[in-house]
Amino acid sequence: MAGRHSNGLLSQLKTAYQRGGMTALREVHLAALRRRRAYRTIWRLVDFSVPVSSLLTLAADFDRRIGEVGLCAAAGAMIETLPLCWQTRLPQEGAEILAKEPLLVYGNHPSMLTPFLVAAALNRSDLRFIALSYVGKLIPNLEPYLFPLQASQRRTLRGRSRSGMTHALSLSLIYHLDGQLDSKVARDQNRATLSRATEHILRGGAAVIFPGGGGKETRGWFPGIGVIAASLAQAASSDTIYLTAMKVRNNSNSRVYTTLSRNPLSRIRGRLLYRRPVELSFARPIPAAGMKKLQHRSPQHLASLLQDHYETQFR
Repeated sequence: MAGRHSNGLLSQLKTAYQRGGMTALREVHLAALRRRRAYRTIWRLVDFSVPVSSLLTLAADFDRRIGEVGLCAAAGAMIETLPLCWQTRLPQEGAEILAKEPLLVYGNHPSMLTPFLVAAALNRSDLRFIALSYVGKLIPNLEPYLFPLQASQRRTLRGRSRSGMTHALSLSLIYHLDGQLDSKVARDQNRATLSRATEHILRGGAAVIFPGGGGKETRGWFPGIGVIAASLAQAASSDTIYLTAMKVRNNSNSRVYTTLSRNPLSRIRGRLLYRRPVELSFARPIPAAGMKKLQHRSPQHLASLLQDHYETQFR
């Protein structure tokens, strides 16, 4: 009987999420906490280990702020509410380019806070993120600022394996709720998404891509950045379109979890392990036109070249 109730609740949560995203899922979750003692007990145990309630509250507050003041202002306000010290390092040459020119930003994504750190630092109303589609369901008001990618099975498994156990379990739950498209359908949709992101930059906007996925840095970037770089190089007739690398240091999802945790032992552990401030660094922007002679290389080859350049910049 308990198993049937559990399956029924999981089905309700999945249906709510697919219809109304995190807002609808949270309503079903809160109702279950009120009415189901077993669910309430399990949730308290989970929440003591991983600060899920704090994360849900933070996401809901951030979603509201985006609707009120826009992405960049909301990101800055959210980060300021956290007991987190962070600093930004801008290049001596190129600060104006980062502020106003057509721009593709690329780099690592060590924690869930990375996009918000970048948004707060750049403070551009035309800033958009190339991100997996589930992010827009988790934070609905963030969706207009996204170019959503669909996760293929290969990408999903690769992403889980590099993010740490706790984050991998969270991703598994999200992908279970979200469902997955056929691989060919996902590839076709992703090509269209990358084209829209390129067009946004060509019209003067800024876009951010995390070509290595999330979590720990590993060898081999996804080729999507190569697709965009080739298109920008082909369209760039002068030094008017730029690419810039960025890197976040001293940050991880574990650090975020300990920052938000209600577990006193976890908070003490966090204070001991994470003493250095989170650091966001931008490299000097490079003109896309400089890659024109490489535009006919494969996207994977271009991604490898950009990864080599990235590692040189932040060695």
